[in-house]
Amino acid sequence: MDVINILVNLLKIKSLYSQEDEIRRYIVDFLKSKGNIKVFRNNVVFFNNENYKVAFVGHIDTIDNVNEKNGVIEGDKVFGLGASDMKAGIAVMLALASELHHLPIVWIFYDREEGNYEDNGLEIVFQNMKIKDLEFAIIFEPTSNNIEIGCNGVINYGIWIRGKSGHSARKETYLNPFYLSIPLIQRFKDFQLDDYEKKITIKSKEFGLRYKNNAVITLIKGFMDYENENSFKNVVPEYCFINLNVRFTPNFDFEEIDGFYRKEIGSFSNIERIDVLDRAPAGKVIINDALANFIDKFLSFGDFEIRAKQAWTDVARFSVHNIPAINLGPGLPEQAHQKNEYAQITKIQELYNIMKKIMDKGI
Repeated sequence: MDVINILVNLLKIKSLYSQEDEIRRYIVDFLKSKGNIKVFRNNVVFFNNENYKVAFVGHIDTIDNVNEKNGVIEGDKVFGLGASDMKAGIAVMLALASELHHLPIVWIFYDREEGNYEDNGLEIVFQNMKIKDLEFAIIFEPTSNNIEIGCNGVINYGIWIRGKSGHSARKETYLNPFYLSIPLIQRFKDFQLDDYEKKITIKSKEFGLRYKNNAVITLIKGFMDYENENSFKNVVPEYCFINLNVRFTPNFDFEEIDGFYRKEIGSFSNIERIDVLDRAPAGKVIINDALANFIDKFLSFGDFEIRAKQAWTDVARFSVHNIPAINLGPGLPEQAHQKNEYAQITKIQELYNIMKKIMDKGI
């Protein structure tokens, strides 16, 4: 089946985070006559035999958003929820797997990537499959067919600033925690740690990678106590709760970056509690000869970039196991999680054709 037709079929299936049953069934039906399949929860693992040495990897869930043209093709664009992030990549994987299933590749379609690190379906695959001896992995995240190496880590901090609750009509009865939070909010408005620069060598060619640290407030709410959110418009709450989303570069480990931010946040007045709500490690830059050979072959097909991955991806999970991995997919990064998201047909066909040419000669 043509790769674009596969994508349209995938877009007809709504596969929100933790609701991947139907798309899992589609993938199993698509591949079941072509090789071995194992299913764990809604994670599908496809392979010819267990002597695989490379993994092709993609998540099958999406976030929710409005898409008024789901499955519609207009010119070079295919519209649909998750079109770029990352059903375009899944479509390329399925098209390649249907033709090249005899190669020593394990194809991993996994669930719940859009949630927290612990519930991610790829961890279930690691626990149940022999994949820790891989030469390398390719994650088909949206990169516009550029190669993105490593990735930033992420921490979400829950910060509790305490005031004093009271009736909004009686100023003398309350101490507004929102106003107490202003210095902290101002601090992170323009906050910036230094970039991390790393040079890599691929077949005697040197490339520079620049990773950017970032810390941004993504949520502010009022609470009466640690459990109960304020639901009354005429009540000043006891607490201002702030979610601080931190993206940290691969040169930091968790203990180091956590210590830095706890000290930074804790320097402000009225901070009663700092919680780590969730976290995920950064993806280390790991390149061996096999991955370098693949990258060199891929770059010979066009004017593609090698660059740092600023967002988090499961390259990090592979790096925890010291497996080299890269991000490479046809989706458009700037379209991820957008209203009326779309992917470009030319990008999808380009990646499919290049990958097929490389793999036809053996991977």
